[in-house]
Amino acid sequence: MDINFRSGVSALLALLLGASLAVTEVVAAPAIQHWVTDSGARVYFVPATGLPMVDINITFAAGSARDGDRPGVANMTSTLLDKGAAGMSANEIAESIESLGAEMSTSSARDMGWAELRTLSDAAHLDPALAILAKVIGSPDFNKKDFERERKRTLVGIQRSEHPAAASTPRH
Repeated sequence: MDINFRSGVSALLALLLGASLAVTEVVAAPAIQHWVTDSGARVYFVPATGLPMVDINITFAAGSARDGDRPGVANMTSTLLDKGAAGMSANEIAESIESLGAEMSTSSARDMGWAELRTLSDAAHLDPALAILAKVIGSPDFNKKDFERERKRTLVGIQRSEHPAAASTPRH
């Protein structure tokens, strides 16, 4: 191999390495504030002043690992949380959250359940969104009609996953 070519490649690699090191920016990790509420809930707070938005994630020990001999309890519970709370219907909850431009969801996994809220940080949006979230996690209705509907929907989903060909077969 030509010595000039090797020297040129080495110089180019050194230049690229130097350029990549020069543009590497060190970003400090955000400062996480932590406290425990009077009721024992641990709070972790990361202020982000760049956007007028708040993301709230409430996580609790309630996943499917705790279902015991009743598989699906955690999933059904998280599904039903926003289907009615403190006398508000699922539609009223959804419409109220939507009218605030907010997003709210509930879910569960193997080792936890959670409720999430994203809303604007000004009091006109944050306060009513927090009030709805508090109703959803603090006073769910667990209405029997909603339970039966979600139970049937879940059973259909299980049947489809166990027999995918049957779900796509046309019925006459």
